[in-house]
Amino acid sequence: MRGIPSSAGLFAAGLLLASAVRAQSPTPAPAGLPEPQPTPAPAATVPTAQAPSPGTLAGERIIGIRVVGYQSVSPDTVAHYLGIKVGDPYDPEAIRARFHTLWDVGLLDNVTIEAEHDAQGVTLVVTVEERPTITALDFEGNKKITTSQIRDRLKEQKIEIRGGSPLSLKQLAQVRTAISDYYIEQGFRSVSVDFKVVDVSKTEKKVVFTIDEGDKI
Repeated sequence: MRGIPSSAGLFAAGLLLASAVRAQSPTPAPAGLPEPQPTPAPAATVPTAQAPSPGTLAGERIIGIRVVGYQSVSPDTVAHYLGIKVGDPYDPEAIRARFHTLWDVGLLDNVTIEAEHDAQGVTLVVTVEERPTITALDFEGNKKITTSQIRDRLKEQKIEIRGGSPLSLKQLAQVRTAISDYYIEQGFRSVSVDFKVVDVSKTEKKVVFTIDEGDKI
């Protein structure tokens, strides 16, 4: 463990302190002579343990990047958005700053980064949990407005969801609002729109929007 003195260092410090104590003890003078005044020994200095700050550990460098848990997001993609490569200096602050860039891509539901230190350098272990992808976007209950019309409207609003896109609840809520607004513009003021996410596989989902059109006013 860095920053903790070894047992040999503590033993040497103990000898130094013992020597200082002996130097301060007066030596008895021969009988009949004035007793000499003891000369104070210089204060013993015990080495202080200081842990080096992260990122400045004697030129530590990244010797490996290991990505755990990925399915479709490649390790190269993760390293690219983190802005790091093997051979770079190990700088935790820089990695922490770039972490948000990786997260904002929207491909992951969870990610952690840990550093493994050894004599050669640092191996970064990036554990990811990928966001499921959408295989299909279906609509049910729409009779007065066709599915093609709804898809065209979403395309106009630039919130079209394509197959293979990462599942985003925020984006699905935007789609629901866009469909509802479209119906209201057409006079269906009592329309109700909801959606459900159906499992296709562990990493794939189908989204079904259920529309209750209500009466046209």
